Amino acid sequence: MSIEYTEPHTIVISLDVKDLEVAEKFYTEILGFKRGWDKAVDFGWLEIDVTKGLTLGLNLKKEGDIVHGSTTVNFGVKSAENTKKYLEGKGVNTLEIQELPGMVKMVISFDPDGNMIVFVESLVEE
Repeated sequence: MSIEYTEPHTIVISLDVKDLEVAEKFYTEILGFKRGWDKAVDFGWLEIDVTKGLTLGLNLKKEGDIVHGSTTVNFGVKSAENTKKYLEGKGVNTLEIQELPGMVKMVISFDPDGNMIVFVESLVEE
């Protein structure tokens, strides 16, 4: 016996947010993803489509109920430097680029609710 997954696989990452509208704007207008399933907004749930099979579920919580930093989302990018410049141009604070030589360069930032968002450039030659 094994787990029978849906095909194609569907992955939803749930992020606690204090304001659905602010979070939606960050993920759609700044990061460029699309608003997804939105039939439960009145209940505090909005989905953001990242790519086929991968969704961010924005889960409305009261400020005191949010555990900042409890979720980290990583996105692959072509250039850490260009990503950092773009984010800073949109008013998003980023940390200094971190590099693991021969492996990855990473730009660490945070969404409006303090969830860590890491943009990762692969340095591995294929």
